[in-house]
Amino acid sequence: MSFIGKTVLIAYFLTLSVTAPPNPGDMVTVSGEGSIKIENSNYIAARKSAARKALDHALFEVLRTLISEEEIDGKREYLEKHIFPKGMKFVQSYSFTSEAVGPESGFGENQEEWSADGASLEKTDPMKKNDTPQDEEFYSVTMEYTFFITYLSEELANKGFRITGGGRPKVVLLVNEESIGVVHGDASLVLPSATEESGKSAITEQGYFVITRAEVRKLNNDKWVSMAMNGDRLAVRWLAKEFNADYVILGKARAVSYPGSRDKLPRIEGVVEARVYDGFTAGILWRGRVIEPIYGNIAGGARFRSIRLASEKFNHKIIDFLKSPMELR
Repeated sequence: MSFIGKTVLIAYFLTLSVTAPPNPGDMVTVSGEGSIKIENSNYIAARKSAARKALDHALFEVLRTLISEEEIDGKREYLEKHIFPKGMKFVQSYSFTSEAVGPESGFGENQEEWSADGASLEKTDPMKKNDTPQDEEFYSVTMEYTFFITYLSEELANKGFRITGGGRPKVVLLVNEESIGVVHGDASLVLPSATEESGKSAITEQGYFVITRAEVRKLNNDKWVSMAMNGDRLAVRWLAKEFNADYVILGKARAVSYPGSRDKLPRIEGVVEARVYDGFTAGILWRGRVIEPIYGNIAGGARFRSIRLASEKFNHKIIDFLKSPMELR
């Protein structure tokens, strides 16, 4: 069957999963496009090569959200040799959203493309005359890749890259959680916080680069972090400056139990409260609290459940604030 002079478009909705790394962390989904000339009517090989280009394109877009353009340019050779060739290592799943076979290559004006084998960034010129011979065909694909962004970040950091969030706005997020015990003062960062991780995922999905306790601990200044958690504006400003953060969100989560009575069921309340500070002035832009009760049997994991329910509702409030117009903040 000849495809010359025709364009064949095929849409796929099957998602293929890839083996997860030991600590996958957060994930992000990015689209990528790739196009390759079909040689010797070998459509299978062309499809594979086009998908490889789509992966490179998507991976480059993810890298731009993690590290600066200057570092990408300065360490281009390393990325080409050691990161792009093993791009699938960082992929959780992928899907073909469209495929086309036709006499022309490309996906529109000013398509930016990274190719690991081509080792260059190129832009197509929409004003340039198309000199492609009429008997040449190209296989073009559009794909969606879901990346293990935490895993990729750790890999880059271990190789000396500075994970600065690229051009994304930055948020420092610290929420101390009392569901697994109470640790006060300078030692509060040693405990994990599921509420904080939940908030990080929700805020990351809105396009922010989120810094949590894992990065803050590396400052080796728990005293000043504790001062910031207690509302000291000078300490809040110091914390924001350390990460060049646009916002600092500081809070706590806990569960409070109330015994029942003759006419009332026992209950446990999950409470999450926080303040959002301006990263430059350390002024409070927003503060809020969410209380989510569980009634009846409050034994077992009720404390954890109540905090999880409250944190989910609180995440929505934080997102609403971040989405609000600047003049309303």
